[in-house]
Amino acid sequence: MKNFYATFIFIGLSIGLIFAQTNSELIHNLKGHRQPINDVAISPDGKFAASGGGTNYSPGELIVWDIESGQIYFKYEDIPFMVKSLDFSPDGKYILTAGGINPEKNFIVWEMRTGKKVKELIGQRGISSFDFSKDGNLMVTGGLNQEVNLWDMNQGRIIGSFLNHVYYITEVSISPDGLFIASAAGQYENKKGELKLWNAQNGQLIYNLGWFGEGHKHAVNSVDFSPDGKYLVSGSEDGTFIIWDVATGKEFKNFTEPYTQITKVRFSPDGSYVATCGKDKTVKIWEIATGKKVTQYRGHLQEVMSIAFDPKGRLLASGGGDKFVKIWRTVPLTVKIENYVRNKVIEWQTRDKYEKTADYQQRVSTENRQKKIQEFTQEAIDMMAQKQVTWEVIQSDYDPDNETFRLTFKDLSALYVKVPSFEAPAFDNQIKALQFKNPHFTLADGDKFALLHVDIVNPVNGKAYAYDSQQYIAFNANLLNLDLGNIEMNVPNYAQIDTENNNPNNNNNNNNNNTNRQVYGISEVDFKLPRTGMNNPDAVAVVIGNSKYQKTKPVNFAISDARSVRNYLTDVMGFKPGNIIYLENASYTDFKLVFGSKGNPQGKLYNTIKPGKSEVFVYYSGHGAPSLKDQQAYFIPVECDPQYVDLTGFPTDVFYDNLAQLPATSVTVVLDACFSGENIYENISPIVIKSKGALGLKNGALLASSEADQVSSWYNEKAHGLFTYFFLKAIHDKNADANRDNQLTLEEIYNFIADQSEGVPYYARRLHGIDQTPVIKGQNPKKVLVNYN
Repeated sequence: MKNFYATFIFIGLSIGLIFAQTNSELIHNLKGHRQPINDVAISPDGKFAASGGGTNYSPGELIVWDIESGQIYFKYEDIPFMVKSLDFSPDGKYILTAGGINPEKNFIVWEMRTGKKVKELIGQRGISSFDFSKDGNLMVTGGLNQEVNLWDMNQGRIIGSFLNHVYYITEVSISPDGLFIASAAGQYENKKGELKLWNAQNGQLIYNLGWFGEGHKHAVNSVDFSPDGKYLVSGSEDGTFIIWDVATGKEFKNFTEPYTQITKVRFSPDGSYVATCGKDKTVKIWEIATGKKVTQYRGHLQEVMSIAFDPKGRLLASGGGDKFVKIWRTVPLTVKIENYVRNKVIEWQTRDKYEKTADYQQRVSTENRQKKIQEFTQEAIDMMAQKQVTWEVIQSDYDPDNETFRLTFKDLSALYVKVPSFEAPAFDNQIKALQFKNPHFTLADGDKFALLHVDIVNPVNGKAYAYDSQQYIAFNANLLNLDLGNIEMNVPNYAQIDTENNNPNNNNNNNNNNTNRQVYGISEVDFKLPRTGMNNPDAVAVVIGNSKYQKTKPVNFAISDARSVRNYLTDVMGFKPGNIIYLENASYTDFKLVFGSKGNPQGKLYNTIKPGKSEVFVYYSGHGAPSLKDQQAYFIPVECDPQYVDLTGFPTDVFYDNLAQLPATSVTVVLDACFSGENIYENISPIVIKSKGALGLKNGALLASSEADQVSSWYNEKAHGLFTYFFLKAIHDKNADANRDNQLTLEEIYNFIADQSEGVPYYARRLHGIDQTPVIKGQNPKKVLVNYN
């Protein structure tokens, strides 16, 4: 099962979005250069960044960085010339560096695997820029001698020169198909810029786009083709960047930000955005469709000379005069999708010239608008995901007992597909030729694509199969440990699919308390859920599992808890999957989008319920903490800094106040979290929090895992929070139905889990030597949660 972020994205459209961010997320601040950085690049597989630097009076430098760890992969500091331009070869096997003033062997090829120099080429005087064609067969260079040269990389020599520039060349670019070459040049003293488009096949000049006052009004520092080759972007010292239509040579878009002095421009891999950097020490990302600046990065102390996207557009590297390489997280997928949906909704809401008022009002009604927003959201997710997915199967494994294939992909999580055993050989034989049709995606963890559904067709026999994330599939990896004289069989548990790695959890050692490892639900409460026949088509739920915290220790089983609770809601309590707002590793923005803010309760939850018809169920597993200043309680989003919880945490008082304003028939809150601070803060005694809690909920109730000054513990053997395990067990075994009326109330569940001899208090003492006493509060403890009839 995947996270359904797509279902709440549209809330941003109704409450308004802030697109310009002044403090985007910095992932790495990489120190290692002794000289200013002139160019940066990211490898085709997105795993490495390269940076090159130096001056005319100092040796050149090349550093390759491991992006995940931020560590230096290899470093070379004594290159005879400054590194003015560098890039990875399209196959990622080599790095090329170029620069210098003289032509003698100023082009060096480095082997990526070993970091060793493998070839030196004689280029042209003072190479300032080079670029590869998409297939790597061609390369174009430009430099101080005003020449643009085209290279055959298979022969390692120049095969054509383009001689028509007046000023020295600042940057060159070759179109993805290798048909066109763009070259930029400039003269700083006289504020003159040049921008030329050439035919790479015959060397003829096609357009002169920036000559003496036309186009840019100053030196043109950078140029880049769009991924589809239809557009060209150029950036200038005058603070403008212009997008040109390659076919016509006309301006398509013109962006201006005075005093920026743009040094580099780059299209995003999907062609929807342009990144710029400049002498104002900033990096910016612009949405082409609207002309809006959506992200601004601040952090460099001197001018930024170069930027580079990773292949998927998720990361951006920058480097410049301050000698630091910075790796940034780019525009989140949620923002990209919001932008797309917003533009589509604006277009859809535009009234036709001949449309009657009554017809228009009916067409753009609130109900139709919500449907269109959801339609455009799914359209955006599918479109963006399709650009990243190649459907290349790199491994297939078959479990004959469960008649299930596990397909492992190059850039997509593994899929589990039911294929009858008599059809399995034909399926496996055509594994590389399988056709994947009608895919639908969603967002997982806020910034990753996850597959919801896809039809899989064997082209040889026409047999069709389906992958559906809503379907749980058992897969036995057939793990056998054989020992002569003593055969031991490790039979893996058929657990829920782990959507992060998309593998079943086959771990048998559930007592391992390694906090860096996540285990998902494998206890008896996760299987053979009771059948009830309950049907709650209007009921709405929010389920949150926060496990991976950035600035405090993880909550090992929070995601396991959340996934199991979601299963009980759909399979036992009759909730519709589309009515469950499900979040893993929720951020502060996620909390705010779902529950609203102080004084504004109309978040996603509010807008999803049907007034007077919907009951609401809210579940949270993760950290909570008190503020050390005023002892108020806060939920801890995954990016929250506990030392500043009052600024970065989500207040429980706002949570309860907003729940109290929901026009719902009832509200049930179940929290597996403690708010004493003992799990968050070091060297402090537990704090008794000051919170109104659930007392203000009308017709509502709260089940909490522990009292205010206690810690909530785990049940490692069951791979769940201790409280959540007993909460599920109460429903699973029907043991909590004390009066045997086949109806389970919240009070009965509480009595079961709080039992001093068989419930949470006993096992907390037995397993961890601590006191943990569940709590029930609110005005509606008699609410029937489960009806077994």
